[in-house]
Amino acid sequence: MTITPPATRPKNVSTAVQILWLWLLSIVLSGFYEAKTGAPQIAQALPPEISFSQDAIFLTIIGCYAFIALSMIGVVMQIWRGRNWARWTLLFGLLIDVVIAYFSSFDSTADYVMTGVDTLLQLCALWLVFIGPGRHWFYKRG
Repeated sequence: MTITPPATRPKNVSTAVQILWLWLLSIVLSGFYEAKTGAPQIAQALPPEISFSQDAIFLTIIGCYAFIALSMIGVVMQIWRGRNWARWTLLFGLLIDVVIAYFSSFDSTADYVMTGVDTLLQLCALWLVFIGPGRHWFYKRG
């Protein structure tokens, strides 16, 4: 039995991509929050012989989040185009996020909320591209 991918993008995929744009926005906002609250804590925790300014730590955290967000923009665009590897990359990333969250100790309720929102948005998008009509968009085209 051969399954032919649909000629037009299924609504499930369009909805998943819209959810992923929202997820990327949440990554950017989380990055600013983590940088703002984490830089002073990191600066204080460093031994005296290692001196980094809070500004340097802030920019490093922002840079890491920016790198993640920019790379995931590429993945979201490839999901839009129907590239199968992109949805598997997103699934793999979610699994890594869940493992990291499991072993993390959160300092505040905001950390729990941000992790929950991040996970929920990814789960919803993955459901839409792996289940139902959305999955057919990722089959190879003749």
